Amino acid sequence: EDIADQDDRHLCLATIKDTDPDYGYSSKNHSSYYCSLIKSRDKQNYCYAITNKTSSTCGLIVDKKLEDKCKASF
Repeated sequence: EDIADQDDRHLCLATIKDTDPDYGYSSKNHSSYYCSLIKSRDKQNYCYAITNKTSSTCGLIVDKKLEDKCKASF
């Protein structure tokens, strides 16, 4: 289950929008990087759909619950 925990962590990091100007990376988007670290293909597709705002990517998700969650985000 360690992989699942890491997947959830990377999904979280991909969707966080850092607004702290002292952070230094606030003008860069690292979402694609964190999405690419996700091992679960369904969660990775969900991550890309959410961060890239492409609802069509939801159709690539095999897990029905996650696909429905993805579609509901748009």
